[in-house]
Amino acid sequence: MTLAEFENDIKNGESLTVEFKSWVKAKTMKERITLAVDELVAFANAKGRSSRYLKTR
Repeated sequence: MTLAEFENDIKNGESLTVEFKSWVKAKTMKERITLAVDELVAFANAKGRSSRYLKTR
């Protein structure tokens, strides 16, 4: 991603493919993985799609 592309994303704001997140400090690797998986599943389901390969906890 170039600086111009980044600036354009900031200017355009959030969308179905862009979401700005606040910083979350995870204490353990398990917490980091859980946070990442939760976000990935949310994006995968953004338009109501589901994946038979992704399972929620």
